[in-house]
Amino acid sequence: MAAPAGDGIPPGRDPATYGPEPQAWRPFGAAQTSPLVQYVVHTAERLGLSSETVALTTEPAAASHSATLVLIDPWAGADQAGRAALARAVRALPEWALCVVLVNRSDRQYRTGGAELPRLVADTVGRAEPLDVMGVDDLQQFVDGLPVLVTEARRRYLMLGPKFTPKGATAIPTQQRKNDS
Repeated sequence: MAAPAGDGIPPGRDPATYGPEPQAWRPFGAAQTSPLVQYVVHTAERLGLSSETVALTTEPAAASHSATLVLIDPWAGADQAGRAALARAVRALPEWALCVVLVNRSDRQYRTGGAELPRLVADTVGRAEPLDVMGVDDLQQFVDGLPVLVTEARRRYLMLGPKFTPKGATAIPTQQRKNDS
């Protein structure tokens, strides 16, 4: 999770949608009873996957051993320093990490001047290509799309993550695995 927290909340943002740590982010405000990460955890568990939640900018190494889905609040990159911190953290992630800038299109600030911010963040923090931007109108639309994100994060890990070859078996080079898919 990458979102402002504590006293790092950008001016004008509703402090009720944030908390003391990035994992407390609630982009849908009053419509959302739990932080966003709880919806991700529940979805992963429903799909039979274990999960761990961490703050991207403080614990990027946690992604080195499992499928990784990083949801990014575009307001975490509202200024140059925020975008630079996000870029460092995203670029430290393994290649299989799925990073998505999440936009609540019903957010008042999004509609009154923040509409360019998600694309700016996606373009400047990504690796070789821009990050994906997921625009949703409400919490239910996000929850409905969440299984696809979790499944895609798992798929990327299985395709690009570390391979463990059983003793005595011949390993298939990574490039060949990519070409076979």
